Amino acid sequence: MHRLLVHELILICMVLLMRTSLSREENVTSPYDEVTRLNQSADVARVSKFVSCEVLNPLKFRENISVQSKCCRSLYKTFQKRWRNIDNKLSEWLNLLKLWKCPQFRKECDSPTFPFNDFTKTLYKRFCNPEKFYSECSKKLFPKEIDTSGSGSGMPFETDESPVHNKTDFQMLPAKSTVIKSLKFEELFEPCVQASLVEIGGMPKQENFFEMKVGDLPFCEIVWCALPAEVFLTKKVSISMCMPMRCKVNMYVFMSFAGLLGLAIICTNITVLVVFSVKKHSMNSQRLYKISLAVADLLVGLVVLPTMITTIHESFNFHHEVIDTVDKYGRNITTITDVLSSYEFLGISGFFTTLSLSVSIYTLMVASFDRLMVVYKPLEYNKFRAISIAKILIAIVWILCLIFSLLPFAVDGLFYAFVASVVVSLGGGSALILYSVVMVIPLLIVWGTNIATLSLFKRNAGNARMPASNAQTNQNKTENQLVKTLSVMVGVFTFCLIPLVLLTISQFFVSGIYLNDPKNFNQSSSSIMMSFEAVTVLILMSNSLWNIFIYNGRSPEFRSMSRELFRSITGKIQQQFSCNKLHRHQEKGGMKLTDSTSNVKTTSSGVSSSINSITTAA
Repeated sequence: MHRLLVHELILICMVLLMRTSLSREENVTSPYDEVTRLNQSADVARVSKFVSCEVLNPLKFRENISVQSKCCRSLYKTFQKRWRNIDNKLSEWLNLLKLWKCPQFRKECDSPTFPFNDFTKTLYKRFCNPEKFYSECSKKLFPKEIDTSGSGSGMPFETDESPVHNKTDFQMLPAKSTVIKSLKFEELFEPCVQASLVEIGGMPKQENFFEMKVGDLPFCEIVWCALPAEVFLTKKVSISMCMPMRCKVNMYVFMSFAGLLGLAIICTNITVLVVFSVKKHSMNSQRLYKISLAVADLLVGLVVLPTMITTIHESFNFHHEVIDTVDKYGRNITTITDVLSSYEFLGISGFFTTLSLSVSIYTLMVASFDRLMVVYKPLEYNKFRAISIAKILIAIVWILCLIFSLLPFAVDGLFYAFVASVVVSLGGGSALILYSVVMVIPLLIVWGTNIATLSLFKRNAGNARMPASNAQTNQNKTENQLVKTLSVMVGVFTFCLIPLVLLTISQFFVSGIYLNDPKNFNQSSSSIMMSFEAVTVLILMSNSLWNIFIYNGRSPEFRSMSRELFRSITGKIQQQFSCNKLHRHQEKGGMKLTDSTSNVKTTSSGVSSSINSITTAA
């Protein structure tokens, strides 16, 4: 009996728990359901829980002064901060401000924040000065069969109370698919057509068109345009379609120059590595440091500059695709993909950029200490011990720089991001401090060490009175030559770095250049600053090219070895060319190759004799 009572109590408890859980599940609703209920009920008391007012129905809540004031401030400030996002449309923003009867709308009409190009200027006319918009755009927009005469005034106007427009409403007609389909593809890029895509007084979120914008391209001002959704579904659309020809030409010229620079860096540093690796018996510590520099510079040509070119190309040639997604309020929306490089791409590019630059700085630092010891304690300096120390120091430099370059992958708050719109570098709250400690301090040490080395070198040269043996004289001459060579290398590196440093400092004193402050934004100043940033970054990268010319001018041994390597390469090319020529002669004239001719020697003299025999036979 007691057992039956216990079982019944357990069953009753389970039933009660199931009912409670079911009732909780029924009460759980999505944010979209909450918004729908709120818009239907117009419950002002529940509006405060919604941070964004873009989902609220303005016709339901705008008569409430507190709600209207809150939403107007929220909409105005939010777009000012996030206007560069692909989902934030200037046309929808102006439409919302007008629907909410915001005082900011009149303020925006009197002093536009985004009059960056013909499209945005025409869009402001459409909302703020409909008479002027109609007079300028009516002939481009309306076919003859559509009546736009209105009710006697010659120009109908939409009413805020009636989001559904009638046939005579000229503000609504250009957004109709029938009008869009009647236009040629080239006509869609007319500012009047693009500005008329939004339905004034219509739904806050309109998916019949999409806006594209890019504001951080060097040698180009802000590009901003809008196209119908049908175009994105039928064609490969990119922002380059809206760019002026001048901008595209400038971008391709810059990319071509960067590509040629990268190719030259690859060829010259491979030459340096081959020359310095051939004669190991004449190895010294400075040669090891130069090999380390050449490897770091080779990364610039192989990785850094190609990723820079890819970044620039994708920034205006990225093909936007239409995608269906769900926003934070649970609404099913349609949008287009943005120009966002993958995390892997940013990581790889930033890693190699940081690695090559940091290795160059630290290698110059340890090489400067090596030369300082030569002039400070020349009698205690041992060439072979210096080589062993150089190998250890180079290994330490690469390990430390690898760790520093990997920090963004392991530390929260650090990441790789675009700098100067063309190169990927370290970003985050502590990035500036890290650069100051890891990059600036070693640079100051390099400059100080080289100044001290040159001072000691001149003092020692003036105090040299004692005669020395020929071997000692040659050794001193070699070491002194290496001191001067390193000083020239540091000077060239400094010369390539100074423009970027000066430009970075000048940004603290120039106003109107930041895109995240559109109210004070000056498009001309920003465009000039970004163009100079791109040029100074390229000048810094060119430092990886000049070392071979320094070695060639300062070292007769390097000059002779590089010439020998060049002759060997050209001899092999001539040999291949002569063999191809002999084969063509054989195919055309039936001439058979002799054993002596077919076995062409690999030396340059053999190639010359074979060419002479071909010429004689011809």
